[in-house]
Amino acid sequence: MPHCEDLEKSLSELTDPLDLQQRLLELSQAGCQAELATHCELIHHAEMGVRMNTAIVMGTHRIREALLPLHEQFMRDEDEQVRYVIALALLRYHTQATHDFLSQCARHEREDIRRAAHSALRASPYQVT
Repeated sequence: MPHCEDLEKSLSELTDPLDLQQRLLELSQAGCQAELATHCELIHHAEMGVRMNTAIVMGTHRIREALLPLHEQFMRDEDEQVRYVIALALLRYHTQATHDFLSQCARHEREDIRRAAHSALRASPYQVT
């Protein structure tokens, strides 16, 4: 298994969305938290699959540096599936702040934002108090 720094170096050289997705997963499987944190900007990638996998990986590992980018992308993403995956990732942080953010989004004026937030909150097995 390659070292984290080797995986991280090659990630910055990749342009193909499928290769980016694969490398993110390899970093995740190798336990490369610090290297993952430096690539939070992938949540803003043009390819929806990269955004979704970034959200999953960042939420699974609760990468603190990803919280703000995840919030930003949740509010601006045009794809409702991506927004839903981001909402589920945010809930994995198990914090009152992320739960409150999604609760507020569930009352947002835009229906697509409300729908994604409601769906994630209903699907969440986590009870935040």
